[in-house]
Amino acid sequence: MTDFIVDLSEIEAAFKLSGLVMTSGVGLRLRSGVNAYFWTFSQQDAVLAALAAKGVHIEQGSHPATGLWSLRTPDSGAILPRFPALLQALTPMLALISTAILIVVFVVAQHWWMRAFVVLVWAFSMVTTLGMWRRGRDASRQSPG
Repeated sequence: MTDFIVDLSEIEAAFKLSGLVMTSGVGLRLRSGVNAYFWTFSQQDAVLAALAAKGVHIEQGSHPATGLWSLRTPDSGAILPRFPALLQALTPMLALISTAILIVVFVVAQHWWMRAFVVLVWAFSMVTTLGMWRRGRDASRQSPG
């Protein structure tokens, strides 16, 4: 969970996030022009309804979460979700465990295309996960306190 506190008066609008993978959440457009994203999984409507009840303008439709699965820091200035603190701390160890699992699956796979698929999925997940971990670690270091 990303530590993020904002006064309701600073929220210009809220909206559903859309995307292909792991982008089910709610976006907040702040009066400063910055977007903040956070996970809600299946509770988007409930979160938006609660914000609407507090007087926040809810935009119809959905918007993409820009920069979420990027390896570089997004140019949008968006505040992106980070891993929870425990997961942030465990990510390097989990990366090693996933590599060990990859090796076992790679050895057991009987066809070259299975091995290629496993390696591609593993590479994509490792690159994006470690990118998010690095951004979260860097953001934690820049946070006051």
